[in-house]
Amino acid sequence: MKRVMCILGVMACGSDEPPVTTGPTTTTDTAEPTTTTTATVTTEDTGPNAWQVDGQQGNLVSVYRGFAPGLPRGFDVFATFAEAMPAGQDVAWCLGGGPCIDAPPSEPDTYIDVGPVPELADVSWTWVGNGLRVDGQRVPFENHPEDAFAWYTHTVAKKPDVSLVEVQFEENGEWGAYAGAVLPQAPSVRVTDPTPGERVDLSADELSFAWTADGEGEVYLTIQGERAADDPISVYYLLEDDGAFNLSLAEHGLTPESDVRIAIGRRVVDEVDVNGNTLQVTGLDEQSYRPECLPYPDVTVPTSAPASGTMQDPFYMDISAYGIFARDGIHDYTEDGADAPTSARIVFTFLDFYAQPMCRVTYDISGERAVAPKKPWSVYGAFSGYGPSVWMAYDLTLADGRSNCDGVNAALWGSTDLRNWLELFTWGIGVGDNVDVAGQMTYAGYVSFDGVSGIELDEVSAYELLDCDRAIKGAGRRPYDGSSGVFEDAYLEFEPYYILVIQ
Repeated sequence: MKRVMCILGVMACGSDEPPVTTGPTTTTDTAEPTTTTTATVTTEDTGPNAWQVDGQQGNLVSVYRGFAPGLPRGFDVFATFAEAMPAGQDVAWCLGGGPCIDAPPSEPDTYIDVGPVPELADVSWTWVGNGLRVDGQRVPFENHPEDAFAWYTHTVAKKPDVSLVEVQFEENGEWGAYAGAVLPQAPSVRVTDPTPGERVDLSADELSFAWTADGEGEVYLTIQGERAADDPISVYYLLEDDGAFNLSLAEHGLTPESDVRIAIGRRVVDEVDVNGNTLQVTGLDEQSYRPECLPYPDVTVPTSAPASGTMQDPFYMDISAYGIFARDGIHDYTEDGADAPTSARIVFTFLDFYAQPMCRVTYDISGERAVAPKKPWSVYGAFSGYGPSVWMAYDLTLADGRSNCDGVNAALWGSTDLRNWLELFTWGIGVGDNVDVAGQMTYAGYVSFDGVSGIELDEVSAYELLDCDRAIKGAGRRPYDGSSGVFEDAYLEFEPYYILVIQ
């Protein structure tokens, strides 16, 4: 484990070992430059090839998603191919989390309750190459035998809006080579009410929508999520394209506590012959809305009595922190499935000379104990001046901590209680670019003990909030991206990479 040798003393920085220094030329985990080669394809049939077939079916769906004015729109691609597609509308979208529709509503301004994913066990899926290309972007193949399906999926950030999207099939796939501008894009639904990007109030009887009624394709509205815990909802409306619709919230049992996503969009559909195979192509353009946030939970770390007895003086210290790091400060959170909320906290673990844990001091860092983000500090250490960015930083006030540390040598620490020593410093915590932490990491946690400079700790484990403070998504979901502005508030975990020498 890497060690910073000059950090914290009783009143000054010092160590019996020389500092570990690294420079930008010694970093070994930087990815090597890659060269992207676009496959050469043709619209001509490449047969006869033993693997090339005809008479099969496929579904390719693209979705432009609106967020808020000034933010780039998301663009998702879902595609799947089989000897015969399962019955239903936009099967690839259904597999990707969209509504699974057997048949649309029979008339405008009516809805259907959407069913589950269709039975897939007997479907013979088709491989059409290692990756499709959609407007030059590779859409990789994914096989999920445990769930009995295979598909192609990809998300493209900051993709320009175009009327038709070019799709390319690889030559060595079962459908042979193909290239053509075949994927239609629905015109923007251009919602004017509610304002794009804002959260909607589910306490009223109705939610009013208004949009520009001059586009091609059908207008739809979906509700997906949970009315309440273990009470799922999936609804699909076909709307009359007259520019206005009032959604009855009461009819669907929605309340301010409902965890749902409501989306309104346009949908256009076409079919394309790909070397004798039928490809259904769907273009969607939608604006989605989430309900207003419930108040953040408010709990505190219980304090403990002053330390007593004696203990061996610690030699190292590591630091961990947990909480919702938002624009207005650090908040407590509720784990998905937990019965009670958990306090945002910073944990100082003291270790002996052999780096074995001896005891811990924990402080609550939510509410008034953390000042909302300020101008980030400079970065401490060998990489200072080389351009790392700390893009969220908070000043902390340590008080009323919980400790299981016995008394230490007051002559060395200024007190028998390590909390008194910790509170001598001006602590802060932040999130920023990865600089010299090893590994394939996107961003890192930083700590400051003087309120001026920040020291890189380790990779930040971060998860997009499922809905404000209500829950966090599990590991493996989309991480927080501080540059996009799309997922502003995230649950973060800081774990130490450096062990700090404190003697």
